Amino acid sequence: MADDSHWMQEAIAKARQGIVLGQTPFGACIVNADGIVSLAHNSVFATEDITAHAEILAIREACSRLESIDLSGCRIYSTCEPCPMCFAACHWARLDHLYFGAAIEDAVTLAY
Repeated sequence: MADDSHWMQEAIAKARQGIVLGQTPFGACIVNADGIVSLAHNSVFATEDITAHAEILAIREACSRLESIDLSGCRIYSTCEPCPMCFAACHWARLDHLYFGAAIEDAVTLAY
């Protein structure tokens, strides 16, 4: 199985895809023992949905693919420290671990 830096690079690559599409630079990757379960980038502007953060979209996709709201056994890699909404979603989804690249303070100027 790939290491943590590999999964973070997947999240970064997804964030870059979002940037190309005019979104803010945030990406998330959820993995389990079998590999990638979901990848998502921020889609707030594209969807006009303020909750369409990368972590939320990745959690929604993972729950759908695994047909469960319990993501125990999964880890999430986020390009940035999750906001309170996303952190709460990670908690309620029961993700085993949360890894993030940049502190939320570092991203404030990037988001808008």
